[in-house]
Amino acid sequence: MTTATPAYTAYTVRALDALPTDPTGDLSAATPAQIDEAIRTLREEDARNGARLNAAADVVRRAIGQRPDERREGPPRARHTVVEWPTSWEIAWATAKALPVDTPSRDGYVTERTVGEAVAQVEALVAFSAHLTRLLAALDAEFDHRGGWARYYRVANTGGHVHTTTSCRNTYAGTAWTWPTQLSGATHADVVGAAGRFTCLTCFPNVRAEILADRPIHEERFETAEQTDARMARETEAAARKAEKIAKGITPDGSPLVVYAPSWRPKHPERVELRTERAAELRYVEFAARGGAHAEVAETVLAALAAKRGTTVEAQRAALAAKVARKAAQN
Repeated sequence: MTTATPAYTAYTVRALDALPTDPTGDLSAATPAQIDEAIRTLREEDARNGARLNAAADVVRRAIGQRPDERREGPPRARHTVVEWPTSWEIAWATAKALPVDTPSRDGYVTERTVGEAVAQVEALVAFSAHLTRLLAALDAEFDHRGGWARYYRVANTGGHVHTTTSCRNTYAGTAWTWPTQLSGATHADVVGAAGRFTCLTCFPNVRAEILADRPIHEERFETAEQTDARMARETEAAARKAEKIAKGITPDGSPLVVYAPSWRPKHPERVELRTERAAELRYVEFAARGGAHAEVAETVLAALAAKRGTTVEAQRAALAAKVARKAAQN
């Protein structure tokens, strides 16, 4: 029987490991931020587990031969799918439990090939749900035991503001939120020190001047763990791209070298962007082989090549002389 065992995500493991004791033990030494981070991640685990449980229940129904009746209902702009099964879940579950565990599944599109496997998957998810409920109850009890503490919420978009409640009049019923538990238990001054202008003026009316003051934003202090990891991954990727750009580029910072070459219109020279060392070398050879009015431009490119390669202009001129001669012979 191949039953997938539910497991914590890495963020939940991190949050639980940060607690000074097991969630059902003595939490008096845990900080509000540690407790709230455990609550946040466990709630997300519970939501994911609930979705998996609903899907597993559908697998059980299909395994015993049930098929849903699906139809679209509602007005044109708000149509939705309505799913109706032939029996209640209680009847379907009792039917599945009554069958031998090795009864072949009547649904060939899932990994559970027997009714017993489908039933076992539901039971595992139900047990995991009960486990999560116990942990959350213990953590919520600690919050209540201490008389609560300040909690803050952030609108889940770029530049989203930090609020003291998800019911702020400046937001909407459909507003998506994140819960930056690092701020749990912090004072309003601490929040403004982190979020600066991204602090809600309505939720923090007593520190309006501080919010409007020109101060740096410390994103890392009011992000969720997932947001921090995503930001660090973006920064790492950006740094790698920048390093690659500098390695291939012709200027110290990787920006293009812009030169203006003579064209058939004397008052309108050709603007040439040299983005890589290789492109600069090819253009130098071309300009140097043409000579005349292009010679000055060629010297500018040659100087950039010498600086990039850590040599002298004359050394680069000698190294590229053969290529210049071949190019001149072709012209």
